[in-house]
Amino acid sequence: MKIIPATEEMIIDACGSSKTVRALAVINNDKVVGIGGIYYERDSQVVFSKISEELKNHPRWILKTWSALVKMIDEKNIPTFAVCDFSIPKAVNMLLHLGFEPYSGKVWIRRK
Repeated sequence: MKIIPATEEMIIDACGSSKTVRALAVINNDKVVGIGGIYYERDSQVVFSKISEELKNHPRWILKTWSALVKMIDEKNIPTFAVCDFSIPKAVNMLLHLGFEPYSGKVWIRRK
């Protein structure tokens, strides 16, 4: 597997929109198996990820990708938001591990 900058086409295929300003894709055998990125809303940034069933079997690659996203997040000194999908096992643990904290309902925040 490898992590590369996501193209607009990859973002649209995975997420249905290219609103993302910056994104990374996880590639396995020339196929996108995960994508994560950041888009900007007013004075904050929103981070998201889309992980395939195939990638869920490789937690090390999920963590590597999120670690790269955190470096991108930290380039801006603004609050970062994420939506936690509580139906995904380990989603809460991952957000906590990456420095996010509950904000309101499903919305979590990572303050610089």
